[in-house]
Amino acid sequence: DRSNGGRIVGVGCAALKTARIHSKMSKVAYIFDLRVDEEYQGCGIGKALTEQIEEGCAAKGASFLYLTVNSDNTKAKSLYAKRGFVHASHRSPALALLAFPDLEDSVNSVEVVGKEAAIKLTSSFYSSADLFLEKLDQLFDSPLYEGTFVARKGDSIAGVSAWNGSSLTGFKIERIFLPISWWRSPIFHVVLVGAGIWAAWRWAVAVQATGRSALETRSVFTSIWFLAMIGITFAGAALLFRAWPVISFIGSKVGSDNTKMRHRLFGPFAFGPTSDQEELMRAVVSRAHNVAREAGYAMSICNMDARHPLRPFFPSNKFSTIFMYKPVEGKELESLPPLTADNFFDPRDL
Repeated sequence: DRSNGGRIVGVGCAALKTARIHSKMSKVAYIFDLRVDEEYQGCGIGKALTEQIEEGCAAKGASFLYLTVNSDNTKAKSLYAKRGFVHASHRSPALALLAFPDLEDSVNSVEVVGKEAAIKLTSSFYSSADLFLEKLDQLFDSPLYEGTFVARKGDSIAGVSAWNGSSLTGFKIERIFLPISWWRSPIFHVVLVGAGIWAAWRWAVAVQATGRSALETRSVFTSIWFLAMIGITFAGAALLFRAWPVISFIGSKVGSDNTKMRHRLFGPFAFGPTSDQEELMRAVVSRAHNVAREAGYAMSICNMDARHPLRPFFPSNKFSTIFMYKPVEGKELESLPPLTADNFFDPRDL
């Protein structure tokens, strides 16, 4: 905004690579981090940014453009649909908060295999999958690659690769109702503890007064309210007891300067009977989560199509995103079916 000192009010990025799209290796561009300041939304900035990005990618030889958007972001989906983007994949990210260690399988041992074996196994599973990279070694040679975990049972095998998802981009929370600097202040901690003690004391006094009144008046309503207050007290204490480890974990991550938040799993593969695949994959995921937790990550994410054959063996959640894509000029939109169910997720796609 030149009228406001050159303030940046919109930004968009794109990355080019060669990947398989409908059985053919093509140059594709992934559009990401397209954002417009809330104050300036509705002014056509998003449309202008998208147009410029599309033109730039087409000039560099991209045949297809694709992007991801949250399922509930109706504004963004409408914008992209008007630009010719169509549904490509319904993503169901497997998200795990690493507050507690996973219970590991005592029967199936998990090992970390070398890069060559990891590339061979991943390539074999995704041999015909959409978005599979032409140069897979780019991922496994990256300093952000953190190993491939594998479990075996007879001729059956399952595995998944790990990636440092916090190095390409990170996020830092600046405010949770109050500035983060307040939450880090020892003085503020004393104030919070004091306020908690005072509130608990006031509640105890109120419960005691209600109980005394119930005994003196023999009122049915007062007696019921007294029992309800007792129930609320025990329920609240039980809830706090169960939630405190998670609250403490999140607080320690948010309140620190550590930006190592997101651990990514990518390229899950499995061969053998379905029952073996499930048993081995769950063992692999548990081990990968524990290694990530020990490394200091706050959460682990594995982005997968909701139809991916291995998706049921990962943690379930209700959060979902939509992949949309379009061809560059000259290709027919009607010829664009959804991507294959096992479409490959590049961990660099943020």
